[in-house]
Amino acid sequence: MSGKSDMPDETVLRSYRDEINAYLVNKLLPFWFERSKDQETGGFITHFDKHGNDSGEDEKSLIAQTRMLYSFSSAFRSGYGSMCKEFAKHGLDFLVNRMRDHRNGGFFRLVNRRGDILIGDKILFSRATFLLTSFFFIFK
Repeated sequence: MSGKSDMPDETVLRSYRDEINAYLVNKLLPFWFERSKDQETGGFITHFDKHGNDSGEDEKSLIAQTRMLYSFSSAFRSGYGSMCKEFAKHGLDFLVNRMRDHRNGGFFRLVNRRGDILIGDKILFSRATFLLTSFFFIFK
């Protein structure tokens, strides 16, 4: 054993960080800002074809919606601007108003774009994901 670390030096790590940040700011966030916000029915559109066009898939899953909420909340908390906060709020509103089971508690696993129930099962993982992402957004 040589005692030498396989870890890249600080300069290399900074270059990786800068490359990832540039991709996030110049490619990833703009992609989702331009395409994901469902202005008609709320929540996020998450199904796209290989060209980045809406595939027309008429479903919104709890897991995909909470991941979008988490992503925008995380980006906002990391300093990527108020548009991220606006998108996170948009997603949270859809989750609370359209995917939540107001009668029995919990959140439906799958709804169509309007929020009509497609799969009414409630799985613990999805509920935990919703709670964690919501608190992450709310307590900024």
